Amino acid sequence: MSIIIRSIGVFFIMPKNTLKSRGYIREKLPERLFEAIWFRFANSKIEDLKSRYMASHTDDEEVEVSFVKDNKVIKSIYDYGHASPHVFVSAYTYLMNRIDNLTDLQKSSQALFQSVSFNYYLTHSKIGHSLLRSESFWLWSKLLKAKIIKKLPAQSKLNYILEKNKDWVEIIDKNGNIQNRPLEYYTLILSDGNQYKVKNKTLSDGRFFKIETLEGKTLLLDIGINIFTAKIVNRPLEYPYIPL
Repeated sequence: MSIIIRSIGVFFIMPKNTLKSRGYIREKLPERLFEAIWFRFANSKIEDLKSRYMASHTDDEEVEVSFVKDNKVIKSIYDYGHASPHVFVSAYTYLMNRIDNLTDLQKSSQALFQSVSFNYYLTHSKIGHSLLRSESFWLWSKLLKAKIIKKLPAQSKLNYILEKNKDWVEIIDKNGNIQNRPLEYYTLILSDGNQYKVKNKTLSDGRFFKIETLEGKTLLLDIGINIFTAKIVNRPLEYPYIPL
């Protein structure tokens, strides 16, 4: 699952990718639960955490956590195999368990999507940056609230390529066998209330986005901030930040 929790106590969740439940939920957290979640993260001393933790074994869980302040990603942590300090593991485990038990995902989903995984890749002057899934989900949430504009400002230069990884969907062929097929698009429900199937590649300068739909329509979006000036593009390129 992918989760955003805001300081006003609202949580925004994309549940697990299952055939029974595909969609997102936006609800208000009980105040005491929000305080309990934040107390656990604050107690883990966020400023002292490393950006990457790796267990020595394989085939384990990946957890990616980003902290955002004033529209900047001030800290991102990649934790493979629960190798981070116990107090931090306890914080995100508590969060996931409480959210999972709080909501009936099948009944509460407000919108259905064909694709629900998140990995954005940023390319500029042939240099690539891979965003964590937590950072990608935050960017996706910004695109959902973006303002649709008619034309770009004259000074805007869309010299970044932003590409989302391809999602896979299960289909049943004529023989009744289940097959996986890559999707060339993902879903955005924009501020006009319409749902768009947009291509995986888009052009951007960090604030403005030029997106093409499968039907050949061009969408110009303004997210109101420049996400490329956030810390997410200023880190050393190291695993799991894989250059293209």
